Amino acid sequence: MAAASNLYGAYYDLIHHGSLCRKVANLHHIYDNLLTVTRSNWRIAPNELHVEDIESYYKIIRVGTDFVKPWKFYNPRAIEGSLLNILDTPTARQRKEAYAHYFSQDAIAKIEPQIHQKVDQFLALLQRATKSHNPVDLSMGFLCLVADVIVDYAYREEFGGMSVEDFTHPLIEAGDSLLVWTQWGLYFCKFFTTLDVVTDWLPDKLLAWVSLQLMSIRNFQLV
Repeated sequence: MAAASNLYGAYYDLIHHGSLCRKVANLHHIYDNLLTVTRSNWRIAPNELHVEDIESYYKIIRVGTDFVKPWKFYNPRAIEGSLLNILDTPTARQRKEAYAHYFSQDAIAKIEPQIHQKVDQFLALLQRATKSHNPVDLSMGFLCLVADVIVDYAYREEFGGMSVEDFTHPLIEAGDSLLVWTQWGLYFCKFFTTLDVVTDWLPDKLLAWVSLQLMSIRNFQLV
């Protein structure tokens, strides 16, 4: 079934909440012993192999590999035109090299004061919450801290994630709540791509009525 349809993986990942990796590991153990194979690669989807031995793994992900990125994972419309969206490895490397100096050790050293300032702000908020005995969602707080640092460096603008009470920034909450649908999009990419196109055509009021999370993302993209 796995060789003929994506539904095998979808059953374990979507119904059993991401248990395909554990299931595949168990299948390796069963069929490798059954077929007396010491190192095996098994098909877990029509166009996907699960690689168990480390030598094959490093041949695939090594620097300068001839393998292209899987389009269904790296080709969502939300990142269209970005570096992540380039499937061809040599082309992606050329684009990456053009941006590399922005993330060099010297470049990062220059913005360390801004990073320290953001971290100090984050720690001050945690200390204030401790004194007032208020619970803090550290996961959302860390996301807000990271977003503030990245937006400040990349766009020289204030994101304001840590300025919102209880780290409830609408864009951070939107991304967190929509993340659960990412896995569904990998298995039903054509449906979600079509849905994405439809939502792009919706007027703001209707989109806000359908999903406040999607409206928050649209507002950020328009900035």
